[in-house]
Amino acid sequence: MFCSKGEFQELTRALEDEVEKRPVTRRLMTHPGVGPLTALAFELVIGSPERFHCGKQIASYVGLVPSEESSGDRRRLGHISKQGNSLLRYLLVEAAQVTVRSHQHWRSKFSTSPCAEDERSRR
Repeated sequence: MFCSKGEFQELTRALEDEVEKRPVTRRLMTHPGVGPLTALAFELVIGSPERFHCGKQIASYVGLVPSEESSGDRRRLGHISKQGNSLLRYLLVEAAQVTVRSHQHWRSKFSTSPCAEDERSRR
């Protein structure tokens, strides 16, 4: 199941070669946290983004929107719906987590817990 170091390097080279052929994938990699695998998976799963009316439709297609249970006037939003391609959803969530952890701008923007505020004040 595991591959040797040589096989891993060969697969990495093949991935990088494929990314070089695709301008959309290269452009996606300019976003923080998005590497060659995430960018290529996004392009292959989404295809032409023009087929979607807006970004919310893409998020819904991938399953990154909250599930909804509504009754009458009451609207309840739950966890993400997890519809669509689970590998792409996993890669996008990982890319977001890497960005929040490694880029100071995003870390300070989304860390609003009391523990995070204490940590920022100690710096």
